[in-house]
Amino acid sequence: MNYEEIKELLDLQRKRPRENRYRREDLLAMSESRDPFYAGQPNRREKAEWFAKIWNEYGGGGLPSSAASL
Repeated sequence: MNYEEIKELLDLQRKRPRENRYRREDLLAMSESRDPFYAGQPNRREKAEWFAKIWNEYGGGGLPSSAASL
């Protein structure tokens, strides 16, 4: 389940009585900011695309794996 699927499920549940709905927190394994399956949030995507652009622009893809942890 990814961000879009979680969002869709929560939207579908609006028709159900409040006491029978899932909360977003019920569908996430971690907090919103840390859950890898909730990573499709628009603001997180923008930041990831910015980072990928900079990483690729400066040749980050060619670094040895040991350098990536620095």
